[in-house]
Amino acid sequence: MRILELNNNTVQINPECLIIPEFKKLWDRDTSKNKSVAIKEITWIYFMGDYKSIYQSYEPSLRQDIINDDIFEDKGYKPDKPVNDALKRYEEFQMTPSLRLLKSVRKAQEETSNYFDGVDWDERDKMGKPVYDITKVTNAMGTISKIVEGLDKLEERIKKEQLTDNKVRAGGTEGLLADEGF
Repeated sequence: MRILELNNNTVQINPECLIIPEFKKLWDRDTSKNKSVAIKEITWIYFMGDYKSIYQSYEPSLRQDIINDDIFEDKGYKPDKPVNDALKRYEEFQMTPSLRLLKSVRKAQEETSNYFDGVDWDERDKMGKPVYDITKVTNAMGTISKIVEGLDKLEERIKKEQLTDNKVRAGGTEGLLADEGF
């Protein structure tokens, strides 16, 4: 069972998870009848913190601006402490060793992209020699496809972990009718 899920184009919180203090606080402080503010905050948390979020391809600072605009229609939205606390807790709940590795790899991937974006073949040092060695840069570029392939495999492994984790919790075992949907 997941805390937050995307169903029918809406982020939904599992009602049982409203006992988690960080989420309960968001829910309880919204006194509106339809809980529209809490739902927007929870949607923001899902898109910022879920490893499967469609926004994960953006670097974190840009991701927040885009989600702020898409969810709150305000790029200047600043999450308050309760929202940040709930985001942190949500990220903790989904964290596995494989997901921790994936986050590190994504960070390194972003830094690598930034490096390649900064390569200027015309840049010279004080002696007039090229700053970037074309052989070293192109060799590094040649290994990128292997890295991306490994990243894809890691993401598939995490998806399988999450599916398994959603079916059986707390060291339990599946019953005889588990495959039948019971």
